[in-house]
Amino acid sequence: EALVRSGQIGDVSTDGPRLRLSASGITLAVEARAVPETMEAFDPPMRTLRSPATVEAARLHAGVLTIEASAPPSDPEDARLQARAMHAVAAALVPLMPTLAVFWRTSWSLTRPETFVEAAPGPTSGRAPVGIWAGFATVAPRGDAGDAIGMVSYGLAPFLGREIELAPAP
Repeated sequence: EALVRSGQIGDVSTDGPRLRLSASGITLAVEARAVPETMEAFDPPMRTLRSPATVEAARLHAGVLTIEASAPPSDPEDARLQARAMHAVAAALVPLMPTLAVFWRTSWSLTRPETFVEAAPGPTSGRAPVGIWAGFATVAPRGDAGDAIGMVSYGLAPFLGREIELAPAP
């Protein structure tokens, strides 16, 4: 079974084992590999999500479908368009193959295939599945900080140019 993974955020052509899709100035590369990701690739989300189902999906997968934009986004609007395009392509491909989870790399989110497909933004819809494209995790400082807790964002950098960190506070 495969794990579908997105990259950073018309025409169809092949470039070796990669399929290239271009529309509206966005070019995506799609590549299927019958080789699983290493568990190290999932280390950050495993530490932040702590979901037994997520850990099990990462352990059981046997292949990866990677979707990447050919160039980094030039501005927040370009990032949004790239994310919408990657999400739409992944959502179209997920039902065609046995999929355990969808890993959105910039936000470290692993999402159930059904949830990912349902959240796909329509071509003219203004909605965006921000909960998949970006997320927050709590952090606790090391040492003797009492009940202090902070938060850090994952996945906002393509849209805002930076992540957000809230310093630990009681």
